[in-house]
Amino acid sequence: MFKVGDKVKCIDAHPRLTLNGVYTVSTIADNGEMVGVLEFEGGRNAEWFSDRFELVKDLPDMSENVKPYGLCTPEEQEAFDKAKHLLRFDGDDWVPLNKNSGGLWGHISYRTYTPLEDIYIPWEAVNDKWQWAAKDDDGEVWLYDEKPECICSGEFRTYNDMCSTVALKGVKPGNKPWNQSLIQRPKA
Repeated sequence: MFKVGDKVKCIDAHPRLTLNGVYTVSTIADNGEMVGVLEFEGGRNAEWFSDRFELVKDLPDMSENVKPYGLCTPEEQEAFDKAKHLLRFDGDDWVPLNKNSGGLWGHISYRTYTPLEDIYIPWEAVNDKWQWAAKDDDGEVWLYDEKPECICSGEFRTYNDMCSTVALKGVKPGNKPWNQSLIQRPKA
């Protein structure tokens, strides 16, 4: 039924399992009735009856779709139905769709997308000297005391101080390209 590494969804609630929570199968008993699942990434393994879970199927990537919804396969339509963020082709360009505005129309083309997110810095834990943050092309986030310049070698530079955030907890690099990642510390 399942194999090690499968992503499974809990379909039977339990105090230690989240209903509809997704887990990774880490072990399978010889009889196949029990599966071990990681309760959280890097966490402990626990064994459960396999009938508490169903396989999570991979949905197709619909970020480059060009055909109308009505011509998509059932799997492709399911990917759109479950997507959090959609673009709709309006005849000239792809525009964000408010999914609360009703169902999807068969004659319109849609695409999935991931919104761009800025770097997150827990500024309350950072000395006031550091006013800017940016990441370089390998994803490492740096702090700057003055606005740095974007240079073509994949990084930002300043003639004054800069500091790595490797040791700072809670930093999230966001998903913007490195050369669009520069943020300024919020004004108090």
